[in-house]
Amino acid sequence: MNWNPKFTATITLSFLLIMSLRLPADNHLETSLNIDDYLTELPENLVLNEDTPQEYRITTVWHNRDLQGNATAKFIISGQYTRALEGDSVQWNNVMIEIFPDPSKAASDTAYQEFMEGFKYKSPEDIARYDFFKDFPSDESTHLLRTLIWDAVAFEVFGWNYFDQLELNKAIVPSDLVDFDAPMADWGTITMKNLKLIWVGVSELNNELCAVIDYESFVNPVNSSSPGMTVQGRSLYWGIIYISLEDKQIEYATMNEDVIMEITTLTNPENRVNIQREVKFEKLR
Repeated sequence: MNWNPKFTATITLSFLLIMSLRLPADNHLETSLNIDDYLTELPENLVLNEDTPQEYRITTVWHNRDLQGNATAKFIISGQYTRALEGDSVQWNNVMIEIFPDPSKAASDTAYQEFMEGFKYKSPEDIARYDFFKDFPSDESTHLLRTLIWDAVAFEVFGWNYFDQLELNKAIVPSDLVDFDAPMADWGTITMKNLKLIWVGVSELNNELCAVIDYESFVNPVNSSSPGMTVQGRSLYWGIIYISLEDKQIEYATMNEDVIMEITTLTNPENRVNIQREVKFEKLR
């Protein structure tokens, strides 16, 4: 995808004065409202409409770094995510991990995750179960794969749950996510601190008029404890979500995350790790 969301996120005043969104049907969407109507308020009681399954590609570029910023390993994790299946379930297919032991060189291996082919569940209620990941591998790849699932849920919660509270260029802090310990199944918790959502404007994507929502959350404590290992650290993340003003579907989303953790084991006390992730959530159909 060659489209760059950054240059479309802001609409200038001159454009507002000379243009409305009644554009030719063969190239762009049509609407009977001027752009000013969409910069006054968002549609009231907009309902998510998913008459057919919705397919997405989620891709994560994952860097392991030392505390001086030097890259020590790199992974690219990707998968096809389908929503609105029978029984309100979601499903994963074609999940891959590309492994770069030397981040400056080509991938040494691409591992197809056969066990995730057709992996189906109800989101988000199922993923909070302590045993949700019981069939996932016990090696390092389990953390790479779990983030695919957690990220998809984060985009849905941030994009949908607080949509009716948004006002143009005004940050909101969802009260139910202040100091909220988000369970990460059997791994531990991340405590959400001061998540901010801001409706920053409108744009067109996938032939849909979209609300553009920025989000950010800094200094979120991360804690995990298991036999022989404890993890303490913090996560900060930010990104953007495009929500259709026709059917409330997510048309595009991104996340950037920086995590610093101190991992203590019986054989390796106080090992400090920096993880940086770049996530794209792209609609296929």
